[in-house]
Amino acid sequence: MGTISAAGLYSAPAAVSGTQTVNITAASSEDPSVRAAASVTLKAGIVVRVSPDKASLGPSESRQFVAWLAGAVNGSVRWSIQPSLGAISAQGLYTAPATLAACRL
Repeated sequence: MGTISAAGLYSAPAAVSGTQTVNITAASSEDPSVRAAASVTLKAGIVVRVSPDKASLGPSESRQFVAWLAGAVNGSVRWSIQPSLGAISAQGLYTAPATLAACRL
């Protein structure tokens, strides 16, 4: 899993499922019985998906957003909005502002 160069540079694989351990051993070319070892823990990256990925709302209307996480130990997310128009709850419920300013293009 992964590769190691003759100089000892370890490169992890591009994708890992779950948490896995790789054991790395260096042995003397002169006497292969003389060796040392290390272990590397590989962890899958965290992936976040949000649904819906688009929404159209009028003034004061709300829409519930849901997040799915993969590869995370803690399954919680922190919601935020940019720019700060309306509000979003800790549970992902977004409410549009009561008044919306017209945009100039």
